[in-house]
Amino acid sequence: MKNRQNHNMVIVFVVFATILISAIASFADTKTYIYDDVNRIITEQYGTPTATPTFVITATAGPNGSISPGTTAVNQGGTQTFTITPSAGYQIQNVLVDGISVGAVTTYTFSNVTTNCSITASFRSPQLTATNAGTGTGTVTSLPAGISCGSTCTALYNPGTVLTLTAAASPGSSFAGWSGGGCSGTGITCTITLNMDTTVQATFNMIPPTASFTASATSGTVPMPVTFTDNSKNNPSQWSWNFGDNATDSTSTLQNPVHIYRTAGTYTVSLTSYNAGGASVPPMTATIYVQTCSYQPVSINRTTPPTILYYSTLQDAYNAAINGDVIQSVGIEFTGTQINPVNSGILEINQNKTVTMTGGYNCGFTSNSGNLTLLNGILQTYSTGWPITIGNFDLVPQ
Repeated sequence: MKNRQNHNMVIVFVVFATILISAIASFADTKTYIYDDVNRIITEQYGTPTATPTFVITATAGPNGSISPGTTAVNQGGTQTFTITPSAGYQIQNVLVDGISVGAVTTYTFSNVTTNCSITASFRSPQLTATNAGTGTGTVTSLPAGISCGSTCTALYNPGTVLTLTAAASPGSSFAGWSGGGCSGTGITCTITLNMDTTVQATFNMIPPTASFTASATSGTVPMPVTFTDNSKNNPSQWSWNFGDNATDSTSTLQNPVHIYRTAGTYTVSLTSYNAGGASVPPMTATIYVQTCSYQPVSINRTTPPTILYYSTLQDAYNAAINGDVIQSVGIEFTGTQINPVNSGILEINQNKTVTMTGGYNCGFTSNSGNLTLLNGILQTYSTGWPITIGNFDLVPQ
């Protein structure tokens, strides 16, 4: 009985020793602590930790600049910022991230990195840009060569290059001055030292026109048609004529107008021409001499018997006409009592006869060039009046 109890005690001891050895072996494993962002332990781990994957961001800088930091390893899911810095006097030309342009940025940040990446920066010399402004045209050239604007308005130069710019106005334009990039004033040259991207502006303005014209005739008798031909210089685009006779059509904006002088007198015609640079100063003027026709302005050319009768007013001629007569009128402007000496300004068609009334004749009624006779009044018809055929007349709006 006593021997059995001792045996049991040995078994218990052996079991306790085994548990103790296992516990000691367990405490011998690696213990890892996980900290938060203020250095407090938030997790304890036992055993060998699993390694975090890392990826490489390859950084490459071209000549005349740098990328900081250089090629860098980043943990999976990590973030890395790169700074791109050009050398003194140079500019960032472009930044490529994994072969795709992100522009001329000075910094770039990779976020949540999960693969190998690349960043490449290129740099360039400072750029000079010349621009032309104003209403005119011209060119800007540079020494050393590179700028010829007009056609080539940007060029790259090494930092510190001393450049002389020269402005040349095109024909019909004038150089008005420099602005920007350290250039100013109205001298045709400007000198700058290029250490950064710079823009210089040259202003050219159109020279206003010099008004000039010719007239097909400067003297004659009423009605006197005159063709005016514009010969203004410096590319005018608008014209303002005044024919000086105060007629209803005494002004025009055509380049080469035709005007009919219908009243005797001495008239001063003037032309002001315009372009983007302004108006011609002073306008050109010329004198037109118009004499009275020796014939009265209205006639009846009667075929049976052949007869020509002359009248001073349209109404007198109409009243005297018989059925089938042709009333002819010179190409002047009739108004007031020239139309009707009784009912001033009213041509009354009130008689039972068929007549034709044709205007636009020259003095003497020898030709009709298609010029119009102006009726500055009222054409009044009555139910008792027979039809009248009227040609080459124009009613002036009342």
